[in-house]
Amino acid sequence: MKAYGTLWWAAARHWTEIAAFAPTVISERVLSAAAAGARPTARHQAEMNRMVVEKGEAAAESAMALWLAAVDSQQCAWQRAWRAGRAVPVPADFALAATTARKLGRSLAPVSRRVTANAKRLSARRRKGR
Repeated sequence: MKAYGTLWWAAARHWTEIAAFAPTVISERVLSAAAAGARPTARHQAEMNRMVVEKGEAAAESAMALWLAAVDSQQCAWQRAWRAGRAVPVPADFALAATTARKLGRSLAPVSRRVTANAKRLSARRRKGR
């Protein structure tokens, strides 16, 4: 099992990747949309559709992972309370468990993975076009 502190580094890495690559992807799409003019090509429309679908899927996957981590946190709190012989959890029971931290760290992975892949794909296409 990883140390508790390193579990948070996964979340920090995903946030950093999203923060670093999202502006690149957005600027590339805005510039290509401006270059396409009033009549975008079929290739441009297909790329835009692909990116919208990918981002929607990533957001749904991340939301589901976040929701499951919240459910896990609640279950851990109730289990701690029951093991201690209490009928209701106290605030100390809601301390974040390592399993929940791991799940929270992984919840941003779908968005991070797609943003990174889009940035690589768009930068490769830009290099090819020069």
